[in-house]
Amino acid sequence: METPIFFTASVLFILLTFGLFALIISGLRSVLKQTAWETIQQKKILYLTTAGFAGWILFTGILANSGFLAVFNTLPPRLLVILLPPLVFIVALTFSLKFTQLLQRIPPGWLIGIQSFRVLMEIILWMCFADNIIPVQMTFEGRNFDILVGLSAPIIAYFCFVKKVWSPRVAIAWNICGLIILANIVIVAILSAPVPFRVFMNEPANTFIAHLPFVWLPAFVVPVAYWMHILSLKQLLFASKTQNRPVLSNKIIVNQMN
Repeated sequence: METPIFFTASVLFILLTFGLFALIISGLRSVLKQTAWETIQQKKILYLTTAGFAGWILFTGILANSGFLAVFNTLPPRLLVILLPPLVFIVALTFSLKFTQLLQRIPPGWLIGIQSFRVLMEIILWMCFADNIIPVQMTFEGRNFDILVGLSAPIIAYFCFVKKVWSPRVAIAWNICGLIILANIVIVAILSAPVPFRVFMNEPANTFIAHLPFVWLPAFVVPVAYWMHILSLKQLLFASKTQNRPVLSNKIIVNQMN
């Protein structure tokens, strides 16, 4: 029987998922308008991206509702069906030429500030733990430190890119730490599921990610988190490399004159 706590957590999670979806599409629309690309091309990219994200959310929802993902004793795990495609998509898109051009127009603070959504995500996970849906190690009471990334995101964005009193290197270090923390909870979550290689044997097992609506946690929300880190790192490292290039050139000129 569904409890009020779980119902509230589910509603909050659905709002978070589609809120992120809307925010990404809105941001893409804004960035596309800054390009010199033809309007038809801008609309095509926007529509294809929207359809792709919406289709993926719909597909994974149908897959979860069918019960296919709820079988954990197979090797390889069936969850790979929803874990691998986002990774392939993100790598391909991030390093494509067109997206690299778009990335240069995204405000660096936006890619970091959006990570504050992880505070709400951690509250939702804690509510699930309080309702005996997930094990303690998947929350901030256990081995999940992801809330620290969400809490610090607006601070890093503000002092690095609004006030500009902190070096972009702080943001680079923060992104790396954020990826490590995210990888930690992903590993903990996998090893808490009733898979053949399960490590955390305390109950309840992590099975809620195989069901609606929480299938969108590994299928969409987590990929968004590590995608934003990867985009931010690429943007900041590229900017750092570009800024250092003239300095090196000047040094070469001075040496040649001497």
